[in-house]
Amino acid sequence: MERSVSRILFSLIVAAVVAGSPSVSMAWLDPASPDVVTVLNTEDIQFSYHSSQVEYNRGGATRSRIKGYQDTTGMKFDLAAYHGLVVQEAELHMCRSNPDNPVYSLAVATMSVPWFEGTSSYAREVGASCYAWRRTPVDSNNPDPGDWWTFPYSDVTSASFGNYGTLVSFAFNANDTFQTYTVGNNEWIAARLDPAVVQALILDQYGLTVTDARWHTHSSVGLNYNPQVFTKDQNQAVQPRLYIKFASTTDRIPPAGIADLSAEQGPENGEVVLLFSAPADYQAGKAFGYNVRYAAGGDWDSATEAARWRIPRPGQPGKPQRVLLEGLTPETTYTFYVQAYDAAGNGSQIASTTFTIPAAVPTPDLADGSLTVPSPVGKAVPTVPGVLRYWAASELTKVNPVTGNRMEDGYNGSGADNYKKANAVWDAGTNTISLLAARNEVVGAQLLIERLQTSLQNVEVTAS
Repeated sequence: MERSVSRILFSLIVAAVVAGSPSVSMAWLDPASPDVVTVLNTEDIQFSYHSSQVEYNRGGATRSRIKGYQDTTGMKFDLAAYHGLVVQEAELHMCRSNPDNPVYSLAVATMSVPWFEGTSSYAREVGASCYAWRRTPVDSNNPDPGDWWTFPYSDVTSASFGNYGTLVSFAFNANDTFQTYTVGNNEWIAARLDPAVVQALILDQYGLTVTDARWHTHSSVGLNYNPQVFTKDQNQAVQPRLYIKFASTTDRIPPAGIADLSAEQGPENGEVVLLFSAPADYQAGKAFGYNVRYAAGGDWDSATEAARWRIPRPGQPGKPQRVLLEGLTPETTYTFYVQAYDAAGNGSQIASTTFTIPAAVPTPDLADGSLTVPSPVGKAVPTVPGVLRYWAASELTKVNPVTGNRMEDGYNGSGADNYKKANAVWDAGTNTISLLAARNEVVGAQLLIERLQTSLQNVEVTAS
């Protein structure tokens, strides 16, 4: 099984910002104040997108990078004791381990799935998390379904940075949501967080990912910075921490219940889509989150909880909401439950609906397209001696413009000429490009010309 390194590489750039931004008029929180709570992180890890490090675990390292999309730092905080309280203000503070590498901003996002810190400082560790795996398998070519971060072939970006119900908050100098300060000999950086980010850690998320969102500006001018922060494994004095101020009032009124829950068949076998309208909340206007469960018999208490990453964040009251559930048993009747909750964790009345999963539709047998790939044996690359050679390849073939090699033949090598003699669209023996297409399909091919002299002029191509 061949894995791609990343499927949501640009999620850091397009991440959805949680509604509202921290107020720029507030003073920074004072940890010595009696109404400010300091919470040290309990776990931390570095996720590396570098191609040689996507399976490396750094859960036991004393330093962790915050280097744009290439290296992000994950961390957990135990906030169970604060369930029922509403976050009013929150900040993340981290101590720099190499302050000569500048940091000008921070992106802080929640994580929607549980993960495993591990104990390594720079190695592949089975059972621990890394960029490529939520739980690193023994054999990367034969993972268990629970090894993926979310869906098959996903990576850590699918579980954070605004994707699949996660929340993200950006901090910049320009709006006073980012600052650098010194305590003793240590330089610290801090980000004001949208209160919803920390509220989500209390209620339904599994940690934070943190990075310098503007690191790419350094690399674009040829500077190779590797900004790092100390982890909990360095010592308690410099480990990451949250400063939190909670609202003085208590919210005990739950959101309105969901009145229009329904279910319909999903696009594939064993799938169902739940449909409902977002409810209102008397205090915040909209709910904070949903609990979704399902059962083939039984009740809410014994029902299976839907994975958190599958559940959308509530929209404004009345907005249509959808939840896709997969892996259900065809021809089985299920009861589906949805409960809304507010920032204080107050749950609404539980809505339910039943639905019978349709019988599985067999995979159709596709007709044989009779596509025969010609053999290169006994053929030569068409050549005008001393002037040029030419051949054709499919439109998806990646060819090195200097060496003529395809990527699969060793992109930086040369001399891999068999594909130039014959391939799925080209037969040098008959000097023919062959394209097959279905109705309304657009197809194409590449015509490649290799010069054998200093320059080529007045080259004409004629199709017949």
